[in-house]
Amino acid sequence: MSRFTPSKPLFKDSKAIDNYVLYNFGQKPTSGQIKHYWLSIAKMYFSVENYSMTAEFLFRLILISPQNYEALELLGTTYRKQGQLSNALEYYERALSTPNAPQTLAHDAAELCIQLVKKQKEESEIKNLMTKALYWIERKRSLNNNKYDPQAVQLLQKIYVILVRHAEKQLDKRSCLKRREGIPPVVNIKWIDESVKDLISSEETLIDPLLHILLTKSLLKIQDYQRAWKHVMQRRYNFVDSLEWNTFVKTTFPKYKLEATIDNQKEPLHEPTELIFFANDNVVRLSLNMS
Repeated sequence: MSRFTPSKPLFKDSKAIDNYVLYNFGQKPTSGQIKHYWLSIAKMYFSVENYSMTAEFLFRLILISPQNYEALELLGTTYRKQGQLSNALEYYERALSTPNAPQTLAHDAAELCIQLVKKQKEESEIKNLMTKALYWIERKRSLNNNKYDPQAVQLLQKIYVILVRHAEKQLDKRSCLKRREGIPPVVNIKWIDESVKDLISSEETLIDPLLHILLTKSLLKIQDYQRAWKHVMQRRYNFVDSLEWNTFVKTTFPKYKLEATIDNQKEPLHEPTELIFFANDNVVRLSLNMS
């Protein structure tokens, strides 16, 4: 969540805050008063969970100070508390775009993108939200010695799963229409493919055998055997100590062995047999170690 944590309320309810504001600022506060006091008053309303009044005071402040990071952040958090995620994302992004803004909200913005994408059906909107999520994660990383922190890794894994599963759905849809009508619809999932490639090669911290199993299953499902084999070969030494990965290769790939070719040629690869033997050996070794 946002870094804003309300302190113990100074007033017991909204009515007490209303009276305080009326007594101290009257019906027509000056621009100076709004600029200097409205953020504190908005925080008071937030602390008693009166989000409509919180937003009202923040709106008036933002009209005068549109680059006020704290006001934009708190308004985003207020919308988030109310489940208005699109509005929350808008104000988090505005806060992050202010001059010299701290990047504490970057992961919050990425998380909102991930939550919002689950409700989307339009391809363009899904692409837009996933691209934004990756942008905010990378922006935070650039200020963190180019390293992903644990929260970033969790967010990247969520994005990875969403992208791969969305690609599967799109390809299932295309396959279904092709069988029914004889003509596949135009479904552009190149952006998914490129995003997944970026994710799986981004950093060692993202290596997770279960996610790579998911990706490889997707490639097999769409009958892209060449890429599936290539991907498994590239990961053979990454996951030597993963029982899940080696069991997956051992049980899944023997039936696809003849599908492995060099590029688009018909010449079979020699590595698949070796790869399957390698996985078999690892399964035996790991099983013995566990027992």
